[in-house]
Amino acid sequence: MDKILVIQQKMIGDVLVSSLICAHLKNRYPEAKIHYAVHEHTKAVVENHPSIDRLILKPKDQSIVAFAAYLNTLRRERYDLVVDAYGKLESNLMVLFSGSKHRVSYHKWYTQWIYSKTVKRSSVVYSIAGNAIEDRLRLIFEEQEIQEQTLTPQIHVTEQDQKWAQDYLADQDLDRNKPLVMVSVLGSAENKSLPAQQMAQILDHIAQHTQATLLLNYIPNQRPLVDAILAHTQAVTQSRIKPEIYGNNLNQFLALLAECSVLIGNEGGAVNMAKALGRPTFTIFSPWINKRAWNAYVDDQNHCAVHLKDFRPELYASGAGLQAKKNHQILYQALELDLFSAELSKFYKTHLY
Repeated sequence: MDKILVIQQKMIGDVLVSSLICAHLKNRYPEAKIHYAVHEHTKAVVENHPSIDRLILKPKDQSIVAFAAYLNTLRRERYDLVVDAYGKLESNLMVLFSGSKHRVSYHKWYTQWIYSKTVKRSSVVYSIAGNAIEDRLRLIFEEQEIQEQTLTPQIHVTEQDQKWAQDYLADQDLDRNKPLVMVSVLGSAENKSLPAQQMAQILDHIAQHTQATLLLNYIPNQRPLVDAILAHTQAVTQSRIKPEIYGNNLNQFLALLAECSVLIGNEGGAVNMAKALGRPTFTIFSPWINKRAWNAYVDDQNHCAVHLKDFRPELYASGAGLQAKKNHQILYQALELDLFSAELSKFYKTHLY
């Protein structure tokens, strides 16, 4: 193999997890050039990856003409192997027009003709890597080989970004002898975010039981949502939160996150980024998300995760789980802090004392 293309479009967490495919392929074919097709807004989590030789970024121009030119660019690369970890229309077309002889993706009856090999996702989980990672490994490994794989997703913050974060924090009114906690106060959507009052209780709990300074994971246009959460917090908690400290882009956020002791909060891309930076995490899953798919590397010590189904399985009985996404607001109300406060306190004692 001289040149390989791996495709993973859309979300940051997906791009980060699928970078494992690149790492494994580079180990198998060390002389091969590994190209990774991703969207522009996700490149920061993989742009310094030692196993990726080139990032292939989808053009910002959404026109058919621009996409056609993009497809022609891929075809000119003459890839020996294309691994499609995305498996949707956009990547179907990319694979089809690549002209590669070897084309691998997930099995779907209506697109299997595009690929030379398809594999089925599985509910079988061999390790704490979880379904999301093991399904990706199925694209390049035989089933019996999956449980032998030990690589984990990695993010490589540049020295320049690291220095920026350290200088930026040094300019703030912070006691650096106290730990920094990044709190993922908002998920990627409303139905993946703890309601404001419940997230405020989490912030109060951290402030009450630790000496940490709290940073918040959000982007500027989400500030009204953040303010709605802070309005429910106690005054002492508000004095410990520094909402004005945040990164203006993904590179800066990653650099700040790398300076934190832990991340606590809603499941989403930030959790995956923290894990890839080697930071302990405490994840609160949305009631409708499949925990088994995305609870990667949860060991109840360095990485902990809670889901309503862990405590109230009866709410998911008799097919009720199928309506969980529709009823997420009702289910979130049942995910009370008292259910997991002991686990949260244990996490503090392990990483913040």
